[in-house]
Amino acid sequence: MSTSTKPPAEEITSLPSPKPKKKPFSSPNEMVTFIVGTGDKQETFQIHKQVACEHSDVWNRAFNSMFIEGQTQTYRIEDTDPEVFRLLTQWVYRDNFDLFHSADSCLNRLDDLNVVVQCMQEGSVLLRLWVLAEKFLIHRLQNYTMRVLCNKAVVCEPYLNRYDYRYVYKNTTEGSALRRFGKEAFSDDWGQLSGWGESNYLILNYIRDRQFCEEWLQRGASLVD
Repeated sequence: MSTSTKPPAEEITSLPSPKPKKKPFSSPNEMVTFIVGTGDKQETFQIHKQVACEHSDVWNRAFNSMFIEGQTQTYRIEDTDPEVFRLLTQWVYRDNFDLFHSADSCLNRLDDLNVVVQCMQEGSVLLRLWVLAEKFLIHRLQNYTMRVLCNKAVVCEPYLNRYDYRYVYKNTTEGSALRRFGKEAFSDDWGQLSGWGESNYLILNYIRDRQFCEEWLQRGASLVD
């Protein structure tokens, strides 16, 4: 079961909605299973059904329906990677997730190639997490992820590879917060995706990135390391 519903951009770029009050577990032993990825990269995750259903209306409808997900209490997600879903799993329980990136680890180490590569890889995962959260209508996770992305752009010099740009362009609609992030924060040549040559990685001009991200962060709550 899947959904093509796209939430209005303003719903995911406004101030974060108040954290909903968590209900006590009514069925603490009731779990649902997510099979994520394909082939050798496939992994299985289990989440309390109540937690999953409270965070996503899509999952709530699926697991309480007569569809295959409702009958098996299993949801297959083949269009993302386990490392992306792992962050989502952490977030639904903790309202945050573990990152390599932090101001302390990156601010004074941008000449360290390993740090740069790790930040780039983590950025790719975060872009895919935002798209995954949109697919399942988890707006608070979209806001949280965007604040993390903006904080990374403010703290670190923004490196973004062309595949990430194309991924964002193909998986977002005009006016979405993530597309605006890529377009406004990193490049004035967003539309010229086919003219970037053969280089796998580009150090993109970011004349406006700090102003854009700092303004976005001011609209949110605290910075996220």
